[in-house]
Amino acid sequence: ELFKDAHNPWFVKNTNTIKYCFEHDQSSFSANRATVELEISKAFNYWQKEFEKSSVSNAVGTFNLGSQRIEQVSCGVETDIVFKFGYGTLTKKEIVHLVKPEKYIGVTIRKEYDPESLKGQGIIYISSDKGVHRYENPDGNLISFAWKNSKLLLFALIHELGHVYGIPHSGNGVMSQIFLDQLLNKYLVESFLK
Repeated sequence: ELFKDAHNPWFVKNTNTIKYCFEHDQSSFSANRATVELEISKAFNYWQKEFEKSSVSNAVGTFNLGSQRIEQVSCGVETDIVFKFGYGTLTKKEIVHLVKPEKYIGVTIRKEYDPESLKGQGIIYISSDKGVHRYENPDGNLISFAWKNSKLLLFALIHELGHVYGIPHSGNGVMSQIFLDQLLNKYLVESFLK
C-alpha cells in the first residue's frame, strides 16, 4: 500500500512488444552511437536469457518473464523506453526531476504506469562521462571516460534494465544498490572487465 505500483515491472505477459529508442549526446558521452545501439541489444538479451530459466505461477497460470519482442523505433514514435545517453539528451523537466543529474551514474525513471494494462513508460538515463555535466567523482575513486569501454556500459544498462523488469536493489551482484559505483571504481574495474 505504501509503495503501490512503484516496484511493479513495467511489462508483464499482456505486453507483447517493448518499443524503445535511444538518444545520444555525442559531445558528452565517449561511446559512439553504434556501440550504444549494440549494448542496448545485449542488455535486453541478457535479461531474456536470465528469465528463460524461470517462470512465474499464480492463480491464473504460469508464464515466462521477459518474453516480449523487443523493437527499436525512432524517437518521437510512441515508445515504452527511451534510453538517454549523456546530459544533452535530458529535457528541462527531467533535469528538474533529477535535481542534479551528475549525481547519478545511471538511473531509471518510470514516467507513466497504467494499472489496468500493467504497463509502464519511461527513461533509462546513463550519465555523461566527459564534459561539465559528467557523473560526479567527489572522492576521486571513479574512473574517467568509463563508457569508452563497452563492457562497462553493458553492465550499467543491465542494472538499469533490471529495474524496468521489476527487480529492486538487492544485497549484492548486478542489482546491488552500489553496483554502478563499484563498476566504475578504479580499484575494482579490472575485475568487471575480466
